[in-house]
Amino acid sequence: MVQSKKTPKLLFLIGYRATGKTSVGKKLAEAIKWNFVDTDTLIVEKNGKSIKNIVDEKGWDYFRKEEGMVLKEVCSLKNSVVATGGGVVLLKENVDIMKKNGFIILLKAKFETIKSRIEKDDSSNQNRPPLKQALALDLEIKETLKKREPIYKSLSDISFSTDDLSVSEIVFKVLNLPSMRALHKHIFLRI
Repeated sequence: MVQSKKTPKLLFLIGYRATGKTSVGKKLAEAIKWNFVDTDTLIVEKNGKSIKNIVDEKGWDYFRKEEGMVLKEVCSLKNSVVATGGGVVLLKENVDIMKKNGFIILLKAKFETIKSRIEKDDSSNQNRPPLKQALALDLEIKETLKKREPIYKSLSDISFSTDDLSVSEIVFKVLNLPSMRALHKHIFLRI
């Protein structure tokens, strides 16, 4: 069967840190019997160090270049749910490659939810550097969201809030969105 050009071969999850991209991505991939890929994990594996150590040693510019290279590699895959880093949208070439190769889902959350999730996630705090060293967490989240939210919204095919929802509830909502019908047909036709 020939795959329609409109049927995505990749589902990209974008959004700020702690909005649920990795957790939702894993469960969504499992639900639709696709592979799961986390670009941050691939960068860590490729460099043999945490994101914090990569950024501390080589800077954010190096990390963003690595992120772009990993994203290009991921775009050679098919039938994969891809959790991206929150800043992947900062480079136009990343935006272009995601739009060309997949369906983009924005996961968003309120400031309070993001802050609470970040504060509760010790492994994230140990392995991910602050975006700006001098800023308190509150200010960093607010400033970064202000800058990135318009970009996230402009490139997403669909978006919704993850506030007060379990991972299963989020996946259920994604799978039941009207804009996912073409994908549903593709999944069920290939089983």
